[in-house]
Amino acid sequence: MQNQKSKNPRDGIQVWVTPSPGDLVFFDPSKSVTGPGHPGSLTAVKYYERIRKQVSDQPGIVMTVSGKNCSVMFGTVLFVIHKDFLSVA
Repeated sequence: MQNQKSKNPRDGIQVWVTPSPGDLVFFDPSKSVTGPGHPGSLTAVKYYERIRKQVSDQPGIVMTVSGKNCSVMFGTVLFVIHKDFLSVA
């Protein structure tokens, strides 16, 4: 695991960790930037909701990392998810 930000989370700044193969992760789209003024926000929300329904808050295992995308196994289903949408457990 490599830290992207290393500031104290008590100061209101999250510590983000880059997932590496073998890490236990959770799908966490709250770190992404969506909302008014961001193109594709409605599409992004639909995408997050579709994955959340399939994953149902269970942890996944990172199988491979390719650039900014991770192949993550949630149960028996393999997803390719951008690393910004994952939280390392």
